[in-house]
Amino acid sequence: MQCPECHFDNADSMNFCGKCGKKLEKLCPQCNFENPGEYEFCGKCGYKLSISSETTTKELSFDEKLAKIQKYLPKGLTEKILSQRNRIEGERKQVTVMFCDMEGFTQLTEKLGPDDAYTTMDQIYEILIHKVHDFEGTVNEMTGDGIMALYGAPIALEDAPQRAIRSSLSIHREMVKFNDKLKQEKDNIPPLKMRIGVHTGPVVVGTLGNDLRVEFKAVGDTVNIASRMEGLAEPGTTYVTEETFKLTEGFFRFEALGDKEIKGKVLKYLDLANQKAIGINAIREAEDYFYEAMAHLDTLAEIEENRQRRISLLLRQVEAFMLLLKLPEYYDLLTRYEPMASGLGNPELLGAFYARLGHCEWAFGYFDLAIKTLTKAAELCEAAGNAEDAGYAYVWLEWSHLFRGDFDRVLAFKEDLLRTMQQRFNIRWYAYGTIAASRAYSYLGRWDEAVEEGQKTLSVAEEFSDNSKISLTANSLSMAYTCKGDMAKAVEYGELALQKAPTPANKMWAQMFLGWAWCRAGEPKRGIELLTATLPFFRDGRFMPSVIPTTGHLGEGYWLAGEDEKARHTLEGGMETAERCGARYYLGWAQRILGEISMEKNPTQAAAYFEKSITVLQEIKAENELALAYKGYGRLHKQKGQIAKAREYLIKALEIFDRLGTLIEPDKVREELDELPED
Repeated sequence: MQCPECHFDNADSMNFCGKCGKKLEKLCPQCNFENPGEYEFCGKCGYKLSISSETTTKELSFDEKLAKIQKYLPKGLTEKILSQRNRIEGERKQVTVMFCDMEGFTQLTEKLGPDDAYTTMDQIYEILIHKVHDFEGTVNEMTGDGIMALYGAPIALEDAPQRAIRSSLSIHREMVKFNDKLKQEKDNIPPLKMRIGVHTGPVVVGTLGNDLRVEFKAVGDTVNIASRMEGLAEPGTTYVTEETFKLTEGFFRFEALGDKEIKGKVLKYLDLANQKAIGINAIREAEDYFYEAMAHLDTLAEIEENRQRRISLLLRQVEAFMLLLKLPEYYDLLTRYEPMASGLGNPELLGAFYARLGHCEWAFGYFDLAIKTLTKAAELCEAAGNAEDAGYAYVWLEWSHLFRGDFDRVLAFKEDLLRTMQQRFNIRWYAYGTIAASRAYSYLGRWDEAVEEGQKTLSVAEEFSDNSKISLTANSLSMAYTCKGDMAKAVEYGELALQKAPTPANKMWAQMFLGWAWCRAGEPKRGIELLTATLPFFRDGRFMPSVIPTTGHLGEGYWLAGEDEKARHTLEGGMETAERCGARYYLGWAQRILGEISMEKNPTQAAAYFEKSITVLQEIKAENELALAYKGYGRLHKQKGQIAKAREYLIKALEIFDRLGTLIEPDKVREELDELPED
């Protein structure tokens, strides 16, 4: 057992770490409850903690599951179905859905060991898949210890409900034979039985893959109810809904079970499906599951348990709404349910709730307000022992201070985040927090630290195979290299970010940074094209932390392309927004470039812009941007014939560029200095 404090590997029998003395706890893999080290069973759900993690069900990859299904497809069936693809896709169909799940796999693993258990499971999959195909059904998904099968899609069947039930009965018969065979080969093997649930209802077929897997546009409750019927079924039985019963009455002998409460179970299914979709960045699917779950909650009794479920469900949606650029919609939901959250009297939940409110306030550009809300959230979460949501609050405190130009505070809150991550790691909050730190280092001109932070986060994101976080981190690295002047690497990481972007927001962020890199790499028109396509999405989503830099990048792009009036108009608007929100770095940025644009036609106004820019950038210690302002101000003095002042500011710029290791700019400054006449 590894110590969470010092990471020392202790024997499983130890209750305290042999290296640092910290009390050891066992995290239940079933419900995540932290149990004392001496517990053999979870104190919350009863799961046996002594089962080695190696003995749990092997999780097949998506490709492995498809390969296993296709292995048993009847000859010619694939071609027959795919020839009807155009007619099938987009069609509203009534289908019968069958969920089949095995009871007893954990006990089987304990008796046989993991290798033999997986071999046995392969044989069971073969039985299930064959018995589905025998009745012209198709296996749509493998679900851990079982399958989900469809009758009536993609193959049209008039008697789909009958076929599904006949298939289920055939499976039960085959499992009896299989158990007899298993007992002859192995002693003391527990019987393996299937729980099967069947429901008939409408779906809209979305896409049909070459592997015959059906994706649904609108599932409604059809699939969910079939899954819940399987969950209610006793091992060795098939439970069907009234809808399926009415279509098959007279063909089979049924036993009435009376009314069964499945609403709560459906809600649990929708909640889990929503979390799974968020985890794999299937954000639009997550949104659909969320709203379906919220609608389902509307049908349940308005009791405290269901109010708490609603708030918990809502809190888990924040990243999904952000990645869809729909935080205003999410904020409306938060404000609607704020009285409910406050009325629960649960400080842990309330702290998490205020953390989401603060996140939205940050997104709308209310950085000072966000800092107050997030500070309150962090205090509540810390007091309640809610490390994960305390970490979440620290993440957005980092980002709020980043845009205020308080870079030292960003780095301090990163340490608070890392402290909470030691208690409960969350790849999403870890990545957002360390990316904020990388950007702070870039604004400070500390290139090596910006890149090191970004590369470390990229490695973690790749380890988790999280393309959203890979894309976000690549943006951060692209920014660091753009600021430094290493344009080849800036473009390389910008293109990686765009390539990996799995969600609408990821794509827009990648275009923002890649567009800026192209502008500085000598192809401003190419950059402008990306930036102008991106900015409206951020404006529509009221996502000010992206509106502000995108406006700055676009203004610089116009200036580099020689389109001074467009640059002026864009930057004046950007300057007003940055000043209103308190985004000091981008305020100094806009003033600097406006000084460059005004230099020839209005030197007096240019001087005012440069002086304001220098004041702001000095305050926030944004050294590289400050050096660019010094360079521009020195060129203005050179233009006015004020040689001593020109030399003074150009030397200041050169000293900073050389100390930071900035590329390209030092040579430009030296050229300016060489052209100055002697005093």
